[in-house]
Amino acid sequence: MNDHRRNYALLFMDTVLFVNAMTFLSVNAVITYFLATLGADTFEIGLVNALVSIGSFVSQPFFAKKVMNLSHKAKTFVKILFIQRIIFLAFVLTIPLIAESHPKLMVVLFLVCWAVFNLFVGSYGPFFMSLFAKFVAERARGRLRGFSNGAGSFLALGSSALCGVILSEVPYPYNYTLIFAIGVVLLLLDVLTFVLMKEIEPDAVTKVDFNYFQYFKAIPAMFREFKAYGRTVIGFSFTVAAQADWRITRFMRCGCLRPAARTSHCSRPLRDWPTLRAAFSSAFWRTASGIGPFL
Repeated sequence: MNDHRRNYALLFMDTVLFVNAMTFLSVNAVITYFLATLGADTFEIGLVNALVSIGSFVSQPFFAKKVMNLSHKAKTFVKILFIQRIIFLAFVLTIPLIAESHPKLMVVLFLVCWAVFNLFVGSYGPFFMSLFAKFVAERARGRLRGFSNGAGSFLALGSSALCGVILSEVPYPYNYTLIFAIGVVLLLLDVLTFVLMKEIEPDAVTKVDFNYFQYFKAIPAMFREFKAYGRTVIGFSFTVAAQADWRITRFMRCGCLRPAARTSHCSRPLRDWPTLRAAFSSAFWRTASGIGPFL
């Protein structure tokens, strides 16, 4: 297998592994239900979704500057991903030790580790897109993204069902420990795909020396120049806000956020899978979006 086909196949596997890993670490279902079981309040549950956007937003200028000063990016990206995922794995290992005896401490510890995890997410865009553009010919990029997202999302249907089985069959808190551990293991396997990629030709290095605040000062001018992109960002912002509100409302309806229900177990039976409907439907629509362009 030549380097081109090798990198193409590994990028395909990267998307498949990442989509399934994030099903086990689903903000819309598993994580929210975990925090509700711990007795987290509405602010803490809403903060989880906000940290996804805030973490990547505040760290992205640093990673963007780093990328532009590197001729070879894969090795540095591997180190960043490995550190991110090992830190979160360390958190997962604390769940059996703290969740039952100190639920409030567990909520705080999760929010801190989740914030750190999402600070590293800021590296995804600059590093991944640079490698993707380098390894995949322009005419093949849409096909690769579509098929890999479609395949990953199809398999995620099974992953979401497995989450339900683990939640209902494995006692608390080991059920969440196992679910999060599976997600982190898949993310570590995802790191391996970048280790195996062959980055031979160096990129042209653009030496830049903008500071952190200059990056943000340039954003309004960019929106004025690229109005369609500005509208896309605004629309995404509303989507993020809507997701946080929807998550809180749904868990209040199922009784998981009412004061009387703030015990070690939710008032609604796990076998009804109320928290997994969102993950299952999300995987379904991701599958449809992946195969839609090819119909």
